[in-house]
This record gives sequence, structure tokens and C-alpha cells, in this order.
Amino acid sequence: MPESKSRLDRLAWWAWLALLAAIPVTSFPLVEATIGGETVSPLSLVPLVLLAAWLGRHVLRRGALPGEVRPLLLFGLFAAVCSAAGLILPLGPYKGQTTLTRGTHGLASLVIGLGFYVCATLIPSDSSRLRASLKAIYASGVVTLLWSTLQAFYVLGHARRVPLVLNTIHRLFSVRDLFTNRVTGLAYEPSWLGDQLVVLYLPLWLASVVAGYSVGRQWRRISVLELGLALWGAVVLLLAESRISVVGFLATLALLCGWMLWRLAGRVIRAAPAGLRRSLPMAGLLPRVLILGLGTVAFALFVRGVFSLSATTDWRIRRVFSLPEEIAALQAEYPFELGYAIANRAAFAERLVYWRAGLAAFERYPILGVGVGNAGFLFEQGIPTFGYRLEEIRRVLSPETLSFPNPKSLWIRLLAETGIVGTAAFLTWVVLTVGAALMLAREPAGELRFVGIAGLLAMPAWLLEGFSLDTFALPQTWILLGLVGAAAWRKRAQSSAPGSENLTAAVE
Repeated sequence: MPESKSRLDRLAWWAWLALLAAIPVTSFPLVEATIGGETVSPLSLVPLVLLAAWLGRHVLRRGALPGEVRPLLLFGLFAAVCSAAGLILPLGPYKGQTTLTRGTHGLASLVIGLGFYVCATLIPSDSSRLRASLKAIYASGVVTLLWSTLQAFYVLGHARRVPLVLNTIHRLFSVRDLFTNRVTGLAYEPSWLGDQLVVLYLPLWLASVVAGYSVGRQWRRISVLELGLALWGAVVLLLAESRISVVGFLATLALLCGWMLWRLAGRVIRAAPAGLRRSLPMAGLLPRVLILGLGTVAFALFVRGVFSLSATTDWRIRRVFSLPEEIAALQAEYPFELGYAIANRAAFAERLVYWRAGLAAFERYPILGVGVGNAGFLFEQGIPTFGYRLEEIRRVLSPETLSFPNPKSLWIRLLAETGIVGTAAFLTWVVLTVGAALMLAREPAGELRFVGIAGLLAMPAWLLEGFSLDTFALPQTWILLGLVGAAAWRKRAQSSAPGSENLTAAVE
């Protein structure tokens, strides 16, 4: 190969590993200052910029792309069209922003997200690269768990102030101080740490235990390293006190437990005497119903225990438990706004107001939306009356506050900013990704099965996290789903050309 190509490929590979290692750092001061004070300023953006030359060469040489990439690129095209159409809408200016500045910002964040995803589908092109990529991801996970554990000592000790030395160190890689009552890891805030755990790290570690695939050594076919990391990560998740992330992880566990119980029921049926199976009507269904029923009861008790434990440190969970006693009084005080009043008692009303304002923008422009980044221009027109009672909403509305409002939900944002057209394209990509993960999970063993199971375990949490985060630019949103696309590409290549050499590596 030409020397120049070899150098670029080596640079791309090391940049990729650096990107994975930098995932936990979401608001790096130097990046934040460079891109103009944006809260979402991940350190992973630096190696992604280095990878841009390699991606450009791949495209110019008409390099192949996995099938899962194409609907996402089509969504990107639709998003650009929606943003162009948004320039002619009667919107803005608002808080010093115009549709041009907001559209440029929104499309830039989308391009960053697509860059993360495309790199994840192209670069881990064989077993050795996948294994090295997983080691880099695990290393970043261990670092963030270690830093979170240090924070846990003063969080559990109910310290009034964060130790100065910890804040000084944290400020080296974050634009924000640590919290006194919640762990944040290396992220900007606890909810972003929770998102990292439930959409990337915990699904990988749990899938490793289930699939029997480990980057380290196994003990009696048990992935000890990943099992320990999964338990450690679950504890840190509780200390982050991100409610949507805890619910997402419980949904992941529900999916995992349901699958394991289904398999257990199948074994019970196969072990039963043949005569019994023939004599009893629906003999194959009854064990499954019984086992799944008992499992559901046990899991419900487990969920109750998790939230009871969370309530000892999180006042918002305690409020949820007290809601049944307060509903009658709330209904008498807010007869026409009961839903918002209940949400307010659960410290969730602000999020509902953001969602309602985003949906109002979608209702006005349902086909193409208002353009990427432009939903905030219609924020004031879409606020329900109850929103004016909330301090956070009044602060956002204040002319002195320059922060631009957004829907606070990826799914509401898709509807509001890209309309039915863009949302349909995005959901098509989601469905294809789920299908690819299912295909891989059916593999009898090996790394392809591991990646498929990890993708499936991440999906419930990823879908729920879409109701909490609305940015495209955080790397954890894309990496695991990109690995699913890469593995599915390899699987299809192996099936279509058995005995041939491996899929041409994106990075040679």
C-alpha cells in the first residue's frame, strides 16, 4: 500500500481508540471554548476531527457502507431539507438567535453524531479491531467508575461541600463543578453519566456475561471482569440518581430476565415426559405462563426494592411514593391541570412543559417541521398555562437568560424540527438496527452474538433516554448502535461469500 495511505490508516486507528477512551468526558473546557461555549462539547470531538480526513477519503473512493448507515444518511438529508425550508418560516429572531444560526448549529451537531456512528460502523471491521475497541471502551468505563467512586465517599457522607482538590481535578476536564449530592463521573451532569452507563457500558458488560464473550479471561465460562464491572456500574448508576436512566436500566433487566425465563421454560418443556406433553392441552404454553408469571412478580418486588433504596437518598423518589395521599388535594386545587400538578410534585413538570411546547411546534408544521435547532423559536407560543407557575420556565423566558430553549426530548425534537418526513426516516433506521441486532443475537456463539445481545439490551434504555436528552452530539448515543451495524455488515458479507476472505477493512 502507498506510504501516505498507511500513515493515514494508522492515524485513523489511533484516533478511533482515543475517541472511545474519551467518551466519558462530555464538556471538555478546551472544546467548549473552541466551539463557542456549548454545554455539549465532548472530548471525543477532537479525535473525530482527525478522523474526518479518513472518512472523506473513504467517501471519495466510493467505499462501501453498511446497509444500516443509509437510512440514517437519508435522515440527515431530510434534516437539511427541513432546515432549508425553516429559513422561510416566520420564526425569530429570539434571544439573539436567527433560524440561520440555529439551523447551522443544529445541523453541525447532527453531523457530529453521524460522524460518531459512521466511524463505529466502518472501523471495527474484524475480530481484532472489535476486541481492541471494546478494551478502549472498557478502559474509559473503568476510569469513570473510579472517579465516580471517589465522589461517592462525600455524597454518601452527606458532605456540604465538595473537597477542593476534587473540584480542581474535575475542572481539568469539565466546565462544571461536582455535585454534593450526586455523582457525575467525568460528565457534565449526573443524568449524562446515567445515559453513558445505560446505553453503552452496562449493556456491553451484561451481554458479555450472557454471551460468554470476554475481553479478559473467563472462570468456568463466566466473564468475571464484565460481571464485576456490571455490578459496580449498577451501584454508580443509583448514586447518580438519574431517574430516567434507572428506569431504562430496569427495562433492560426486564428484557434480559424475560428472555432467560423464556429459555428456562423451554428447557422445562423439553425435559417433561413425552406422554405428559401429549396428554395435557397447551402443555407447551402452561410452563411458560407459570414461569413468566412468577418471574414478573419477583421482578416487580425487585423494582420496588430498587426505588425504596433510591428513596433513601433522592427526595424526588420519596415524593413519588407520597403522591397517592396527595392526589385528592391536588385535584381540588388544580381541577383542570391535575396532570401537571402531579408531575410538579414529582419534580417532573418542567420536562412536560418542554415536551408540550415542542409538540405545539409540530402541530403547526407537521410535514417538515421547523428545521433542525429551531423548535425554541415557538417555545413561548406552546407553553401551557401551568408552565408560568414554574421557576425554571420563567427563568428560561426571561430576556436576561440567553440560553435557547429546546424540547428536552429527542423524539419530540424529531417531530418538531423534522416533521413526519424526518421522523419516519429516523425510525426506519431504528427498526433496521433492531432487526440487525436480532439477527446477530441468533448466532450460536462468538462476538457477533455478543454484539447483537448488547444492542438489544441497550435499546430499551436508549429509547427511554430519548425522553430526557435531545442532543445528537454525545458519542455514547451512537457507538454501540454503530458496532451493531458493523457486526451485521460482517455477518452479511460472510453469508454472501462463504469461504472468501474477510470483508475489506475500512482501516487497513
